[in-house]
Amino acid sequence: MAVEDVSLGELRRRTSAKWRTHPPDVLPLPVAEMDFPLAAPVAEALHAAIGRSDLGYASPNSGLAEALAGFAARRWSWQLDPAQVTLAPEVGVAVVEVLRLLVRPGDQVVINPPVYDSFFPWLAEVGCQLAEVPLAQTADGWALDLEAMESAFRDGALVHLLCSPHNPTGTVHRRHDLERLAALAARYGVVVLADEIHAPLVLPGRTHHPFVSVSPEAARHGIVFTSASKAWNLAGLKCGHRHRRPGHPAAGPAAAGGAAVAGRAPGRARQHRRLPGG
Repeated sequence: MAVEDVSLGELRRRTSAKWRTHPPDVLPLPVAEMDFPLAAPVAEALHAAIGRSDLGYASPNSGLAEALAGFAARRWSWQLDPAQVTLAPEVGVAVVEVLRLLVRPGDQVVINPPVYDSFFPWLAEVGCQLAEVPLAQTADGWALDLEAMESAFRDGALVHLLCSPHNPTGTVHRRHDLERLAALAARYGVVVLADEIHAPLVLPGRTHHPFVSVSPEAARHGIVFTSASKAWNLAGLKCGHRHRRPGHPAAGPAAAGGAAVAGRAPGRARQHRRLPGG
């Protein structure tokens, strides 16, 4: 089926929030949900699972981590260890639960506006204090303001919630900027949570660099969150994943389909100012 074959009438019969939230005379645009047919291999896999009545609780041994590792190697030359991948219902749930491990209410978390609006309620749910460091406008477009980032880290921020590629500017962060960010995180004991959900959609001419792959410091101080939901229009299937190295302070268990995390230890946020190997 071609993209043009999806009529407005067919779209209005969909039951997703995008098409059921507004009155019929509204064309909804703000939700990152594509009005395209589902990719044939995805549809076939779903039909096959239904044919097997294979709709039980998700297993961490389903092969998803290995599939992600294979894709990451082919697309970004990222040698990802499947053992370091944890499943979660979605990126937002995973970010919030990891934040609960890393910070206490009132602790500072850096974000880079203009940024994905869901970052704000995620951080509010955990009780974080926002430290806003806007992107800088440069001759090459939007970029991280690394001097301002260092100032925020020096002032006591514990976590940086990075959007990479950046939503809504479309900025694909350059490798040398990510390397510098990782060096700052190592210097000040900050954990970088990289929301990389749009990474598979980067257009020709730019290269996405998974944050934890850019340097040893990034691997020690970073966690990557991603999902197939944006690139393959699968948001309703509720499956995200996070990648972290063993021994990372936020490497507690996250059960498939539940994102369960370990309980908070007293003084955890301050303990995480110095990461193992940092």
